[in-house]
Amino acid sequence: MHFNRPLLRYLLYLELLVCYAPVCLMLGLGVLVLPTWLGIVVFYLLGHPPNATFFDGIAQSLVSILLVVGGFVGVIGVWQTIRLLRRNDSGRGHNWFTRVAIAIGALALVAFNLVTNSFSLDGDLQSVFFLVAMLVLPLACTAHIMFLSRTIRDD
Repeated sequence: MHFNRPLLRYLLYLELLVCYAPVCLMLGLGVLVLPTWLGIVVFYLLGHPPNATFFDGIAQSLVSILLVVGGFVGVIGVWQTIRLLRRNDSGRGHNWFTRVAIAIGALALVAFNLVTNSFSLDGDLQSVFFLVAMLVLPLACTAHIMFLSRTIRDD
């Protein structure tokens, strides 16, 4: 992609904004709740489990922490790809990290949708919108970014 054309650059930024905004909002909410999840894990490890079963306590908190960390790794991968595309850089060894980071982010995105049970479409418009906004658009944008970055070589 030729980033020396401002229109194409701004269209890509608009695509990133539209496709990743709902997921980034959920990631922000996850960051806000992250101290609570860490507190549950610490209390459980110190021998003071909260009044809940194992899955409701430490396992659910660990899954949520991993989803937030995976989401941030994915954001770093997308940011790195856009940065390399803007500079028309050949990657110089960063391409493998970028692809692994994007893959981790995509796995975290699919896992988030599995945890929230968004694949069970009940026929209502809200569940379809949630699935499209939280899975289809981000994965389509990720595929587009990976397609654009196919010219970035690994040296």
